[in-house]
Amino acid sequence: MLKFQTTLLFDLDGTLIDSTPAILDGFHYAFAHLGVAEPSDEAIKKLIGHPLEVMFERLGVTRDVQNFVLAYKQRYAQTFLDQTVLLSGAFEAVRTASEFTNLGVVTTKTSKFSKILLQHLGIAEFFGTIVGREDVQDPKPSAEPILKALENLGICGATASKSPHAARGKTHDATADENTSAASRSAILSEISVPDLKSLPALDPNPSKVYEQNLSSIASQNSDRISFKNLSEAKSDGYEAGDKGQKSGVSIEGESDKGGARGGEIYDAHELNSTTCYDKICSDEILPSVSQNIFMIGDTLLDAIAAKSAAVRSVGVSCGYGNASELRAYFEFVCADAKEAVELIREISSKF
Repeated sequence: MLKFQTTLLFDLDGTLIDSTPAILDGFHYAFAHLGVAEPSDEAIKKLIGHPLEVMFERLGVTRDVQNFVLAYKQRYAQTFLDQTVLLSGAFEAVRTASEFTNLGVVTTKTSKFSKILLQHLGIAEFFGTIVGREDVQDPKPSAEPILKALENLGICGATASKSPHAARGKTHDATADENTSAASRSAILSEISVPDLKSLPALDPNPSKVYEQNLSSIASQNSDRISFKNLSEAKSDGYEAGDKGQKSGVSIEGESDKGGARGGEIYDAHELNSTTCYDKICSDEILPSVSQNIFMIGDTLLDAIAAKSAAVRSVGVSCGYGNASELRAYFEFVCADAKEAVELIREISSKF
């Protein structure tokens, strides 16, 4: 039975953690090890969030991609614990969120690496599930990882049942994760440093093509999308939330200079070009297909696409790797970081 009415899923890289040094080091090692010219740091950072095979392909690898992935993982296993830190406010965000939401992680990292890393950083205990690359057939921007996480958490209703892969994979028990004491650390790293490639999900022969199709699809679906202001900006602008007189944290883009939102009534969908606030936008009349109490927090367009595809709400954070204009265009809300995003979700959840 679920402990809370609200469920929150976090992305990792750029949302809760900064593992940029380890990622860059792993990519440079893989290219050097296999005798291929190394890409720039900026080229690599622009792709963080995608699965490794897609990143290598977009960086110019045209054959033997799995050899590059394997070399990367071998190097990454040696450095990731020492070269990864929590982003500012991330611990407080997760701890606070655990007080009122069912928590999970959805990442394109492997869940093996992710579990060890989150234990090392002291936040694994807060999560009821960690869904990684090897747990699904189709990673983000597919909805499958989100739906898998919801299934693992025990949310098996109408939303989760939409997944064609809903029964795939094993439920993750965060309390049963590997012991990461000094005595066992080397054994764990040995286990994950050289994966059995035969056990990996079958990959599309042209994974980048799949991503481009997904990006084009969501762009065409969002030509009339609502855009939202940053929480702190909206609060400073003084938008009011209904009759309660609370700051809403949300306004419609392009209408931010028209004053406070009206209180009391539900806005009709045709009125969405007017200034409004989140307690209006939460209504089923405006977002009929979205699960109002399930949220995905991420920092890239991939997270927004996955959330939309899974029919859950999306909160972008600008502290990571995402493009600012894409965040504003495709996420329902945009906040500065995970701590601010959790604050917003707690405020929204109080309306349920």
